[in-house]
Amino acid sequence: MKNKEVAQSIRRLRDKLGLTQEDFSRLLGVSFQTVNRWENGATTPSGLADSLLDSLAKIVASDQAQELLHEFRSGEFGGGSPKAYHRIFALAFGIKTPVTTHR
Repeated sequence: MKNKEVAQSIRRLRDKLGLTQEDFSRLLGVSFQTVNRWENGATTPSGLADSLLDSLAKIVASDQAQELLHEFRSGEFGGGSPKAYHRIFALAFGIKTPVTTHR
């Protein structure tokens, strides 16, 4: 029963963001098949994916989803990259994204 509830909440979150399963998977840095299995209740997210989903839910609740989606669609960060993870967590918790430098 828990898998079904988790599946429904993931689907609702993805729908609120207006993303396909493919785009949602790219945003999170997981495969399309993983998102499909989550939404079908075959598996549940764990570890970083669970944290990212919680953070995305906070972003949607705080009306910052459009900012995140704009950055995602413009290619400012690639799905699954550390920069994407930092940006999602920064938006969710109201912190500044750390500035990274490359040498």
